[in-house]
Parts: sequence; structure tokens; C-alpha cells
Amino acid sequence: MALRVEGFSQLFTTAGRATVAAGHNQFTVSLAGVVPTDTVLATVQGTGAFSVKNAVAGTGTFTITISKAPTSPVSVGYLVLRT
Repeated sequence: MALRVEGFSQLFTTAGRATVAAGHNQFTVSLAGVVPTDTVLATVQGTGAFSVKNAVAGTGTFTITISKAPTSPVSVGYLVLRT
């Protein structure tokens, strides 16, 4: 089975964007159905000297950690995959 998309894909219910608050280097997202064996792909959105350090799935949540605490909010895009 394969996924083929021509053009922009739409309506991934396990994808989104979250914000790392100023002064923090991680955040947790609640997402029903996530299990610890899922894979979380995450990338910092925009410019700056930040990168995703790790993304760890839990039960009904996942936590994303970035390289350092920002002085202003930083946006991170994510996609959770069942592998």
C-alpha cells in the first residue's frame, strides 16, 4: 500500500504547529491515539539559531525539545507517524 499525492496534501490529523514559549526549550502536545512507538517528525519554522533536539512520543502526548530556550516564542511544525 502506498500514498501518492499530487499537489499539496490536506487534512493530516496528526500534523500541526505548536509554539515553544520564551524561556523554555520544550513543550508537550496532547494528541489522542499517540503511542510511545510512534515517530514524531518535527522542524523549527522560520529563521533563527534553533533546531529540534528530539521529539519523543508518549501515551496520548509527545514532547519536543529544541536546542536552547528562545527569548521570544518559536514555532515548530510536527507530524506523527505510526511506523
